[in-house]
Amino acid sequence: MRFQYVITPEIHFGNGSHNELPRLIERFGSRILMITGKSSFNELPQRKTILDGIASLKMELFLESITGEPSTEQIDY
Repeated sequence: MRFQYVITPEIHFGNGSHNELPRLIERFGSRILMITGKSSFNELPQRKTILDGIASLKMELFLESITGEPSTEQIDY
């Protein structure tokens, strides 16, 4: 039997964790794909802080909103 198990390398949570986002993502390149729920991100009080932090990095942001869990087809598109 053969299988592959992939885990998320880092999970940050707790009060103020969203403020760490720019520092955490800047090492991964110059483009960001952010996938959010249909309306959850837009209703988030920290939305502006998160987007301003990303904008300060001068990275290209692709912001996609979807309903339900994302499929691999949606992500690979």
